[in-house]
Parts: sequence; structure tokens; C-alpha cells
Amino acid sequence: MGKRAKETENKKGGREKMTKNGGHSEGKNYFCRMKEAGERRYSSLEKTEKGNRKIMETEALVSIIIPTFSRPQNLVRAVESCLKQTYGPIEVIVVDDNGEGTPYQQETEQILKEYVSNGTVVYLKHDVNRRGGAARNTGLKVFKGAYYTFLDDDDCLYPQKIEREVEQLQKQKDRDVVYCGYEKRCGEQSRRFVPTKEGDLHKDLLLRQWHFGSGSNPLFRREVFEDVGYFDETFVRHQDLEYMVRVLRKHRVAVVQDVLFTKYTDTQTNRPKAENYLPIKEQFLTKYREDIERYGKSVQSSIYRNHWYELAQMGFGDRNYRVGWQCLRKACGYRCLTAKQILKLVYQTVRFKEYGR
Repeated sequence: MGKRAKETENKKGGREKMTKNGGHSEGKNYFCRMKEAGERRYSSLEKTEKGNRKIMETEALVSIIIPTFSRPQNLVRAVESCLKQTYGPIEVIVVDDNGEGTPYQQETEQILKEYVSNGTVVYLKHDVNRRGGAARNTGLKVFKGAYYTFLDDDDCLYPQKIEREVEQLQKQKDRDVVYCGYEKRCGEQSRRFVPTKEGDLHKDLLLRQWHFGSGSNPLFRREVFEDVGYFDETFVRHQDLEYMVRVLRKHRVAVVQDVLFTKYTDTQTNRPKAENYLPIKEQFLTKYREDIERYGKSVQSSIYRNHWYELAQMGFGDRNYRVGWQCLRKACGYRCLTAKQILKLVYQTVRFKEYGR
């Protein structure tokens, strides 16, 4: 056999060997496994600009859980912000907490029909309204990602949020949670918050000296869920706060110092009344007494003061001065207010009296 003929035969044999050992058929099997695992984002690549998507080295699936209730008009914006991420693969899970058969549930299901049919969204619905903690837990029971995060149905991710946060956790192997800066928008007004704190933030969280802005912010490694488990469904409010207290007992936090999502607020619908918050605050401080008592007496006093001061602010903000003064007395019973806290209260009270809001 001539040299050229022998080379041709070797190449042919190499192709046959590649096919037998996996080759293209293995590629097909790989994508089948991706689909079975819920990693179906490849079917929606046409939704992003060509070349915009970046597949990370590990190709680790990220699950985004979106609880939704009574806001179907905002849901498309939230879902689209997930589908336009520069990172892949992504699993989007929408948990409908409106209650089956209600007008909002029917509208939500109709809005998501195309996303569900093309495999870009997993849609789950509750028979009855069970509140935010239960909706998040429904998503946690089915998510398949190596990372997971939550997105409020009226918030919106910047295209690079997931990519930047996963990159940060890949760089900092000793961190299990990452968060970023955010824009807070109310009507035509907006403010931007760029964080710097990282590391062990358990004490800062209890002191209310570290804020992540929204449950839409943190992204977690799957190991966090395996350690912490589910949300406490008995909490009507403070759901994100109570979850993070348990997370931060063991897990350290990384930070991306850029604004990467928008938190939308509505002063009428998003703001709870201070009076309704009183039993929830008591519930939180009672449940996490042992966490608070991990620290010295001085820190404990500051923790209790800061929590009741927060409610005092809400009371004065609602012009419910009875609740405001009640919570302020509780706060001062633990520790005197700082000068900054006093100035904040005075400013807030004068502002509400002057503008009647």
C-alpha cells in the first residue's frame, strides 16, 4: 500500500473510531441529558444577540426561581431578563402562588404558555395561595442547578448578573454566597447601591448593618441548600432575612461591586404597615435568640435596639405615631440611639408632616 493510500486509510479509521467511541452520537446524548436535567436554555439562544452568550468552563447549571403573585403584568420582564443572561445554561422556574382557577393564575399561565411550550420555563402552580416562603420552597424542591437564586416577579436582572456572580464564586472557592449592587427604582426616581462588605456577615446581618436589598440579589452554591434546607413558611414577612441568618451561620459571602439588577418598588403595594410587622418582629427575635446570644452583651443590645428602631421608622413613616413611639421606647430600652439614628427619625417625621406622605 502506498504512503498516501495508507494515510487516507488511517484517517478513515480514525473517523470510524471516533464515531464508535462517542463522537457525534455522544454529543447528541449529552444534549439529551442536558434536557432531562432541566438545562434547556440552548433552545432559546435566538433570544440573545449572536455571540452574546458565554458558556463557563464548568457549564454549571444555574437555577432561577421566580415566585409570582398578583403581578402578571410584570412577569414577562422578569422572565425575559433571565433568558437574556450572557451566562448559560440556566433553568428558569416560575412558581404561581395565585391559587388555581383565579383570574391572576389564568392570566399568568396564558402569559407563560409560549415559554413553557418551547422549554425555556418550568411552570408550577399552587392550588391555593400559600405565600412567598412556600412558593420559594416549591421551587427548591425541584431545582437542578449547581447554583440557585431567586427573583421577585417585579424585579429585573442585568444581562451579566449571573455570569459575574458565578465567576466570582469560581474565583473565591471559600465563599458559598455572592451578591452585587442594585438599582432601586420607584416610579421615575431611582438610586444605585454598590456594596463592599464580604466575608463573615452573620453579625452584620443581625445588627441590620448589612443589607442585600432584595431576595433577588444573592446567588448560592447548591451546598448551601443541602445545609440550610427550606424557608420557614410561618414567616409572613422577613422571609429573606430569616433564611439568610441560617445561611450565614456557616457560609461566607463574596461581593461583586457593580450594579447588576433593578429592584422595583411601589409605595402602595410593596410597603407593609408597621402595625402588621409587630408580631413578625417578635417572631424573628424569638426564633433567633440563640444566634443573637452568640455575641457579647453590648452587641446583643445593639441588635435588639436596631430591630425595634427599624419598626419605629416604619411607624412614623405610616404616620402611626402610637406604633412609632411604642417601638422607639423598646429600642431605647435596650440601648440609646446613635446621633445618626436620631437625625434620621427627625428628618423622616418632619418630611412626612410637611408633605403629608
